[in-house]
Amino acid sequence: MVIRKQEIILWDNSQIWPKTLNLKKLKHYGFNVPDFLVVSAETVEVIYDNDMELVKVCERISTTLPRKAYAVRSSAFGEDSRISSMAWQFQTKIKVHKQWLSSAIRTVIQDAKGKLHDKISGFSLIVQEYIETEYSGVCFTRNPNGEREMVIEYHKGIGEDLVDGRIVPLRDAFYRHQDKKILWFSVNIFKSIEEKFWCPQDIEWWIKNGQMYFFQTRPITTISKKKYTEILFLDKTLSKTVNFFLEKNEIAEIAPRPTPFTVSLLEKIHGNMGPVQKIYKKHHISYFPQDIFRILWNELFIDRELETKTILPSCSILNKHYGIRLHTLQKFFTTIKNVFFISTIKELDNIAGILQKALEDRDEYSDLHEILNKFLYDYQIVFEISIFASKYLRILQNILKKEPVTNADILWMHEEFFTWITSQWFNFQFHGTLFGNSLEISDETPFYSIQTYSTKMNDSVVKRWRSLPRWKSHFYWKYIHKALLYQRYREYSRILMIKNLNMIRDALLHRSPFKETRNIYFHTISEILGNALDEKICLSRKIEYSTYKDFELPAKLTHNLVMQRSDRIGVSSGIAHGVLVTEKTIRSWQKDQILYVKMLSATLTKYFTDITWIISENGGLLSHLAIIAREKGIPVIIVQYSTGLRIWDYIEIDGSTWSIRTINHGDNLMINI
Repeated sequence: MVIRKQEIILWDNSQIWPKTLNLKKLKHYGFNVPDFLVVSAETVEVIYDNDMELVKVCERISTTLPRKAYAVRSSAFGEDSRISSMAWQFQTKIKVHKQWLSSAIRTVIQDAKGKLHDKISGFSLIVQEYIETEYSGVCFTRNPNGEREMVIEYHKGIGEDLVDGRIVPLRDAFYRHQDKKILWFSVNIFKSIEEKFWCPQDIEWWIKNGQMYFFQTRPITTISKKKYTEILFLDKTLSKTVNFFLEKNEIAEIAPRPTPFTVSLLEKIHGNMGPVQKIYKKHHISYFPQDIFRILWNELFIDRELETKTILPSCSILNKHYGIRLHTLQKFFTTIKNVFFISTIKELDNIAGILQKALEDRDEYSDLHEILNKFLYDYQIVFEISIFASKYLRILQNILKKEPVTNADILWMHEEFFTWITSQWFNFQFHGTLFGNSLEISDETPFYSIQTYSTKMNDSVVKRWRSLPRWKSHFYWKYIHKALLYQRYREYSRILMIKNLNMIRDALLHRSPFKETRNIYFHTISEILGNALDEKICLSRKIEYSTYKDFELPAKLTHNLVMQRSDRIGVSSGIAHGVLVTEKTIRSWQKDQILYVKMLSATLTKYFTDITWIISENGGLLSHLAIIAREKGIPVIIVQYSTGLRIWDYIEIDGSTWSIRTINHGDNLMINI
């Protein structure tokens, strides 16, 4: 049975599968779709083994849809659905003239029958008008890795070259508020398709004679409904006109989802005459308090522009790459002075003694106001230690930049390796049972602290450290000493913070008049000290807080997309180790194989059970294989310059950093990738 597009009932998939319905919906919504017919799954089963019926079907197609040439495409059950795209799994025949139509249909059915293990009961066909294209492209209305930007790849030529990964396409990525054009078409047309289909879309399009045609659209299966809800929230909430840079930085780490009480406590810490300002003043650094905190769906973000202006008032980060730049001459000399004192900051000789005294303090406090003052006073110690811990880590990172050991290697090692340091540790003590592990007042999880550091040693790190010349290791000792020392101090300063926070929590719960005493966490400090207590207000805030507790927004939010220039592109993220092989050298019994290919092709899916990674010279984020690889958890990276890798090298690849590291060399068969 040949079904014309006008006979397809929208939303009814009793005989027609998602791929076909999506085309019909595009046409229904007014988008430019080449005319098409459908050969139903029932008819496909009949014509596969019956040449006479196949000829009849072809005659009806050419009569009903008379065209110079056709494209014969699959439309299988489940293909292009919300669950799985099955992208480019089945064969497509393009530029098929009338006399070759039966041969093309038979070829596509035979290909499908082999891939479906002779089960073609759910397989139908789309026979569509073929249009010779000038440009072709693919649009992801959202980045399939889960980010909110739109990504478009296109080139001059047919679409098969793009989706097969045969070429490196032109690529653009941007946020939706930007009024962009691809060639001479506004990207609003792609936004409209997403809005009509109610989910992120992977759209294939062509341009011919100044018109844009849509070949197909499918849901992006790697973006869940929850993730899409988060993306829509950001689209609605974030400014479309004012530049910004929000980040979950080190401040946000100590209270990632703060209740109103914790937010007000953070404001006191970083506000006027708070511990942060006092410590900076102590070291001759001018600090200008700013309203740096932003709460989005319970998550704490820091306004990096305002944070920058707290100590660098003449600078700004709201530029193309969001890096610190001089912005105004106002307070220029204050900025220069602050930079000088920050770079030359000197620690107190007795900072460890001050920390120890604060930890061992057994004074009893009953008044909430006194306890808050105690917390803020002791937080000066916490913040000052944090400054020096960061300072020595930066120094260590710089001096070890070209060495065989890294910051992470050194800080992971037990201090006993550096035997001369051990005599300098303080035996810190604190009293009482503590609860919580963050600055969040409602955090009452069992307290955990590393009191006894592991004595395990990484032989590889030790060997690399001992390979350094003796004069170098001696030179590094004092910086390693400080880095390790302040790593320990920082942990104990966190204990001090938790200890004082426990006192605040006990006082709050004792003061709470509510039926559920912990509802008081949803009042601010000023409301509590002003005795403006209202459980209804707290319950309302608590309900809103609980609504969003399972959502997780990106770590950085910017007004404009920052593109990282690189000769490598990670199209499916992950970390993998394995032996580098080609299609000719791949072995079914070999474990942990990384496949090197010249281009990304959907035919590579047959190797998915034997490989852990794919490296390709050509292709892009939107290649069909990349779609499938992400769904199956196979990392993929595009490498566009020579790295001198060899077949049988054992390598490590990180899809997040796009780094490739050779662990062991293999044969001398060099490949230029």
